[in-house]
Amino acid sequence: MQNVLITITITICHESNEFETILIGDFNLPNVSWENGIVKTPKGSNNKILSNQERYVNLFNDKGMSWYFTDEITRRRLVRDTLQESLLDQVLFSNDALVSDVQLLPPLGKSDHISFVTELCVKLMNSDEDCKQLKYSTSWSKVSPSDLSNFSKENIDWNYSSSELDVEEMWSELLGKLNQVESVVPKIPLIDGNRPVKLPWSTTSLKRMRKNKEKAWSQFDIAPSNEH
Repeated sequence: MQNVLITITITICHESNEFETILIGDFNLPNVSWENGIVKTPKGSNNKILSNQERYVNLFNDKGMSWYFTDEITRRRLVRDTLQESLLDQVLFSNDALVSDVQLLPPLGKSDHISFVTELCVKLMNSDEDCKQLKYSTSWSKVSPSDLSNFSKENIDWNYSSSELDVEEMWSELLGKLNQVESVVPKIPLIDGNRPVKLPWSTTSLKRMRKNKEKAWSQFDIAPSNEH
């Protein structure tokens, strides 16, 4: 069952998706430290429960997903007169500008989980007029630097056509070549005025490297050593 859930999550979070991704629900990962994105696993441990939780966290990091909750309590229950508090529910998203706010609410019915309302910076297309506004934007995060480099080397001569060109003519040639490069970058649909603003340098690969760095520092803080 765990492998099936991992596969489904990979499919949903796949980098080739044309749309932004948001995952909301009870992920049931009680041993994850969401402040630094790691599972506190003893060295040499073969605990399958901890191992599975670590697989999920690594998957979220690899896919460049961010999360909203870090130290909140989303479930409270009494077990043999002992109060257990856990952070099991989570809001995951591929774009930091996608989620504007999350409001915590009391549990529904007899559930021991809190409820929450997530406010998104999106707008549904619900009319013909909305559909007419659909446009496409270049998504630089969905193409690798190596692909761009290979295309550039194989298809573009970066030398100017003449040494006697003035500044305007040089800029015009350069702009044409840059447009050629941009032509191989995937396009994503958006609606004017309703697309979250995503910083152009906040790519999936950069977010992955940042989270891996934070994870490495967290491991060092827990057990400083030459290995870490």
